[in-house]
Amino acid sequence: MKVILRKIKSRAIPDDNLRSDPRQLLVWWYGPLTTNSQAKSIPKIVVFFRPVREDGSLDDLFLKREVALAHLGLLRIGTVWQNGVRVARVARGKKRFRVWFEENAWRFVSPYDSVHKHLGPNPIPSSDYRLAYVSDKNYLLEFKLPEGRHLFIPCVEFFFRCYGRSAEVKRVLATYPWTEAEPRLYKPFDEGASRPGMWPIKLARRIHDADAVFLAHVKYDPYACRAAKCIYAQAEAPLSNTTRYVFLKAGPWFQGPAEIEVEGIHLERGGSFLGLRIVGCSDPRGKPVLRDRENPYLFDSDATSRPCASEHLRASLRRPPDVVELTEDEEPDDGLASLEIEEEDDYKVLGQPRAVIPVRRARPSGGNEALIIVSESASPRICSTGEPHGRGKGVGAASTCADTLLESHGLLHDVWNAARHLQRKHPHTIQAVHWYTFKDGFQDADHPRLIALKPFHADGDGPAEGSNAWVYIDPHTRTPRGALVIRLQLAERPVYLFELQRRFVWKPSAAAPADFQKTFRGLVFTLDDQAKFVPWLRALLSEVRRVKGVLKHLRWCPGSAHVFKHVSAAKEDLPCEAAVKNALKKVGIDLRRAD
Repeated sequence: MKVILRKIKSRAIPDDNLRSDPRQLLVWWYGPLTTNSQAKSIPKIVVFFRPVREDGSLDDLFLKREVALAHLGLLRIGTVWQNGVRVARVARGKKRFRVWFEENAWRFVSPYDSVHKHLGPNPIPSSDYRLAYVSDKNYLLEFKLPEGRHLFIPCVEFFFRCYGRSAEVKRVLATYPWTEAEPRLYKPFDEGASRPGMWPIKLARRIHDADAVFLAHVKYDPYACRAAKCIYAQAEAPLSNTTRYVFLKAGPWFQGPAEIEVEGIHLERGGSFLGLRIVGCSDPRGKPVLRDRENPYLFDSDATSRPCASEHLRASLRRPPDVVELTEDEEPDDGLASLEIEEEDDYKVLGQPRAVIPVRRARPSGGNEALIIVSESASPRICSTGEPHGRGKGVGAASTCADTLLESHGLLHDVWNAARHLQRKHPHTIQAVHWYTFKDGFQDADHPRLIALKPFHADGDGPAEGSNAWVYIDPHTRTPRGALVIRLQLAERPVYLFELQRRFVWKPSAAAPADFQKTFRGLVFTLDDQAKFVPWLRALLSEVRRVKGVLKHLRWCPGSAHVFKHVSAAKEDLPCEAAVKNALKKVGIDLRRAD
């Protein structure tokens, strides 16, 4: 077997034993959990590697290493390591599946159970994906698919990628009983900041904002809470018997339909698929999450995060090192600088993300904000993902977290999804969101319909030069371009968004993607008289053809109209959220202050 490698460079060295190995080692499989006799707060897990020969073929040898559980965000299956540094990754097929997380729609399976307990065929035949042991005891999730097919995902991979975004959550769940884990995940919520109809949570200092959806369910949904508590119930087994190893069972923590995207291989048996790497998953539906934090305040004036010094001062390096060495055998010093390491692979939220609303406060007076900047000479020699304990070792604290990507469905759908998302986040300001066509009227169905532009010959009106070709989204099939009309119902008046369908253009280059959507600005407008909506919309649809979508050239509006750019922002919950906020500001609506 040969593997196709894509070169990539890592800035983190996650394992002591890997640093001295000059071979190219491919992360092949995750093994069982095990205890750490040297650092109690850093649970370990077995990882299997296979050496890659110079010709790209795989050695028959399997190497077993015990690494920190928190390092799995770096040691992803399919990554290649040399001298402790990630140098490449295997290119594998990517597929998306619609599955059910109901308990009767999935089960735990393992090669060992299939061989020794006769519980069905081996989920991973050696001819498809060879493991170190034919009767491997590690568990996989088996999801039922149509036509008798199945999706298999290793439980360790599902646990690490789907039980929150940060490695700290997984470390806490696998290390402490719930009475000790809960205060490391949450702090008491200030009831004065709560809002009706929302799930309020206050995240502890080391927990990342991206963990909010998972931890909100653990706090308020008994099903999720049982799934979270089950991790330690399994992990503590080596403390009470002779075995050192625990083969983890970790299943879905919410019920209902879900989408999941994985990279992996097709299995010969029945067209099933082995998902070795989870790319992303959909969020569960439910109430908006009201997220607070133990450490930084989020101020209304500038909406920036700053550390709060009421309990502890947080240290930060002035310039993080180019390469971070991580250890699993020592716990970090209390008070030394901390680093946040972005995991190599992003996590994609599929479909509509859950609404998460940060708590904002008035800026406190009296100088109780502080941030210690640590000079380079005082930087730690090595970092650890464990619990701070003791001083003088020269070990800094580190945390890893997957960056969250938001799925785009094309700009028009993104604008529609963003408008509905903002309505859920600000229900008192935006009371309803609808799309509109002349045939359907105002509707709130999930998938909006567009209004087709009429070619000029259809109404007997002569076109400006080139305008008739522009009317078609596809000139070859003569498919008319569409327009999306959205109404956001505010208490005092409705606000309308007008967007034109974009044409995809093929433009291969080193600096740009192979295809992209041609850009237009959007139009936001309000009306002096709502009875003028239909006549004005018909005039707008006619006029926009003459100016070929350049909305700033439109001549009039029976109210107020403004063009807006589709800006993006680092903190937006999903694509085009910042663009819709920008549009609303054009007509005097600032959502940050509205509620």
